Amino acid sequence: MALYAVVMPCFTYRGASGLTRHVQAVAWGTTRFDTADPALDLPVGWTPPVIGLRPMDAEAKAALDSVRAPYVGKQLPGIGLVPDNEQIWVP
Repeated sequence: MALYAVVMPCFTYRGASGLTRHVQAVAWGTTRFDTADPALDLPVGWTPPVIGLRPMDAEAKAALDSVRAPYVGKQLPGIGLVPDNEQIWVP
């Protein structure tokens, strides 16, 4: 499964149980978002948001690159430019 670091801005997703979940970064450390964690209640086929996450392993990088591909080089309102080919981040 993929491992991400949560960065600003925060994001929400609907879990497999139907509940809306809110994910945000903490100011005092790294918030990890591990798709293998059952507590996250991720639905089957979950895809990462275009912004809000930074890849911490190869699987996360591949998923983010594919999701971000249509937006590369474009200015998104209130967000800015979408990261292009972001490197794997090691805190």
